[in-house]
Amino acid sequence: MLTLLIADDELPARSRLRRLLGAEAGCEVLAEASSGSEALGLLERLQPDVLMLDISMPGLDGLAVARQLAAREHAPAVIFCTAHEVHALEAFESNAVDYLVKPISPDRLAAALDRVRRFLGRQRPEAFLAATLGGSTELIDLADVACLVAEDKYTTAYLGERSIMINHSLAELEKAHPDRL
Repeated sequence: MLTLLIADDELPARSRLRRLLGAEAGCEVLAEASSGSEALGLLERLQPDVLMLDISMPGLDGLAVARQLAAREHAPAVIFCTAHEVHALEAFESNAVDYLVKPISPDRLAAALDRVRRFLGRQRPEAFLAATLGGSTELIDLADVACLVAEDKYTTAYLGERSIMINHSLAELEKAHPDRL
């Protein structure tokens, strides 16, 4: 489940984005902010996965918010939602995951959310399996696993041309990675 915060100074824009996100499976809008400063306060308190961020807002604008977030260790993924195409380069320089130009189409929003899911999947440790081989531990990206085969209390992970024995049962792996297995 992706948790989201919407930050836009225009109520109609926030409402439309909330409606579009409501049609997306696996998305929950936690709150809305009408300014950059309000968004930063809500981010601290709610810690959403994704910040849907407008650029032109009074006071602290969206680019300033994104620059502050880029300096943080645990920041949400940022998707800019704006009427201004000219700021795309600045947005990506502040580590934005995507940049949507209003009016936002449902297909374009779905693609941006897929990009965020891939981005977050690479950032989270639960996207990996740990396999111990000869005293050292290797992290296996779940995206590289073609299939898993249960073998008593062990599991074999098949990765293209090679296979790796994992010291956990398939049931244990499914419990540890419910969204991925």
